[in-house]
Amino acid sequence: MDNILARIAFSKKGIKKVEIIPVAGKGKDLAQPYPLSGLRAKTLLENIKKLSLERNTDLKVSADVGAVKMKY
Repeated sequence: MDNILARIAFSKKGIKKVEIIPVAGKGKDLAQPYPLSGLRAKTLLENIKKLSLERNTDLKVSADVGAVKMKY
């Protein structure tokens, strides 16, 4: 299965934003992972978005990256 990286931005109040970056992780891609794009990225991000909504978290998908902005 493909994987994700999380890029976390911090502020003085704590976590400001978490970005989800889809990364190749199937078959031969395991030897040299790379950021996903296009349909493969969208499919993975939409699945994560669905799981996030079940946990009351709104993942916004833009281009090939998902993001959750924290509200304080």
